[in-house]
Amino acid sequence: MDGFPKSVYESVLSKIAAFDLEAAEGPRIRSRIRWAEESETSSFFFRLEKKHGTENWIPAMRNSDGSLATSIFDICDSWVSCYNSLFSSCPTDHSVQSALLDKLSSVIPAGEVSVCEGPLSCDEVFRALQGMAVVAIPSYCC
Repeated sequence: MDGFPKSVYESVLSKIAAFDLEAAEGPRIRSRIRWAEESETSSFFFRLEKKHGTENWIPAMRNSDGSLATSIFDICDSWVSCYNSLFSSCPTDHSVQSALLDKLSSVIPAGEVSVCEGPLSCDEVFRALQGMAVVAIPSYCC
């Protein structure tokens, strides 16, 4: 090694590594093809996915008309219906609307003007929501 420069030695080593990678690529591709053709399955990963799926499963959902959706198709239809009507005009329960608006004040007391500048804190939002908790809000969208 004394006669060879270090750069030549490192160059040869990198070429050998590249040849090794190229030689290993063929068996790797053939093993993937064989795995796909033989349709091997990893039961561990399938069990894991099944477990995650059952943990996140919604067994039923109440529709806006009060009926219960239990099949996956009915549940999906309920979600689609809910989100379609979420940002569109729909009939308003005026008694609930009135009760909610009665809890609001349109005047800010002079001593609280400085408090109103900036973002709301979690405590402020929680106190405001506690005051609205007595209003009956339906359990379904809109």
